[in-house]
Amino acid sequence: MRNLIPYFTLGYPDNETLTHFLDIIPADKINYIEFGFPSNDPRYDGPVIRKTHNVGNSNFSDEVYSKYFEYFHKKNIKMYSLSYYSDIRNRFDSFIDCLQERNFSGIIIPDLIIDYFSEGKENN
Repeated sequence: MRNLIPYFTLGYPDNETLTHFLDIIPADKINYIEFGFPSNDPRYDGPVIRKTHNVGNSNFSDEVYSKYFEYFHKKNIKMYSLSYYSDIRNRFDSFIDCLQERNFSGIIIPDLIIDYFSEGKENN
């Protein structure tokens, strides 16, 4: 029975520690996994998760994590991204393409409707 839904901010606390943990996490217990992409302004996360974003986007390396994305995909574990629109809005389409190439099942964007609602209305 799968009942674990872990969340990790990529790069936290550092790449070595996180990859070690990803190596030993019991995949047969995971229902799905959520990867947070470090944000410059994680305002809608709680205070503890907000601190994990302090690693900054420079600590994220696709080379480091692509093997884990492939591993979880092969284990039929759905992956979701938590990303702030403020960080990806200028490259939204390429970011979505990147997630699709890595077999992510979806993206959670906590600031989209709250901070960017008027942009959506302008496009209607």
